[in-house]
Amino acid sequence: MIRIAVSDKTEPVGRLWEAKARAQDVDCRVLLECGTDFDDLGGIRSDVWDELDTEGDLDTVGEVRIAVGPGPKPQGLALLLAGMEWALWAACPVRLVELRQAMRNSVAALDDTIVDVDRDAVLNHVAGDAELAEVAASALEYLDVSTAAALLDRGSPRLRPLADRVRRLSLVPARGAQPARAGAGSGTDRDWLESAGLFDHGHAPLLLLRARLRLVEMLAASDPWGCAVRAAVLCEGTLGKHGERGWYTLCDPKKPQHIPAATRLAGYRNASPAAHGKEKAVRVGATPVPPSAKDLRDCLRGLRAGLSRHVTVNGTGLPDTWDTVLIDELEQLKKEIRAFIVSS
Repeated sequence: MIRIAVSDKTEPVGRLWEAKARAQDVDCRVLLECGTDFDDLGGIRSDVWDELDTEGDLDTVGEVRIAVGPGPKPQGLALLLAGMEWALWAACPVRLVELRQAMRNSVAALDDTIVDVDRDAVLNHVAGDAELAEVAASALEYLDVSTAAALLDRGSPRLRPLADRVRRLSLVPARGAQPARAGAGSGTDRDWLESAGLFDHGHAPLLLLRARLRLVEMLAASDPWGCAVRAAVLCEGTLGKHGERGWYTLCDPKKPQHIPAATRLAGYRNASPAAHGKEKAVRVGATPVPPSAKDLRDCLRGLRAGLSRHVTVNGTGLPDTWDTVLIDELEQLKKEIRAFIVSS
């Protein structure tokens, strides 16, 4: 979302930006008209806060970006102060963004605007590196990869490289995603894959399915319902629901590709409180009992074996070559994060 502060002279430009942004389905509006003198600084600061406050729910934003251009300095300074106050209240970072004209059109209002976002131009930090690393390490214990990566991303340049490595552990295979982009949501950046001996980037989500299931298996004792649900969703998301090797096909006892462990896992998922288990508990008056860690591990072991028989890449069943690559990466990351905490 974008909110714009204008002066009486720049209001037409602000309205133009507002219209252009809304045409692209961007939540954008002129927030208020304000002065441009240093005597106006305090008023601008409080007015911006009041206007933002009236919108509601903006305390949940993940980041505040303050875009400043070559305009009047008092206005830019007031916006900077108001933005930093709001970010502190919302407990999120605030980043300085520079606006400059492309100088392609003699009419300023019609010229293109270039937005420069400097990753290092963070004006505040919600917590120090050690605190961020500590919470990220805790998130990794539960395989909460997105939270761990977001926390590390908010640290200093010393901490941020670990965020890209954490994203490699992603349990969400992005079908059709570009695997060459480091830190992609599919967790398959090219350099890392090749360092592990995996050169078939196009089939990386499939080839890493066994490894991701091994990673999820680590939750069998601490979070059995979460383990079952995440494993089933992972298979369905990677294989698709239907088709010769779709998840529903593998779960169907009538199909020749049937994997008994897949049917068991689907049953665990459906019995969980996150699926139908809660409704069933209300009907029968009994609390769903999660599978034991041993049963879950046996189920996932059987599932991996079945996947290697019935799911192929280039005519060959899924190999066990990379089964431990994500677990090894996780343990190495934990070790490095712990060392970072100690050193800080």
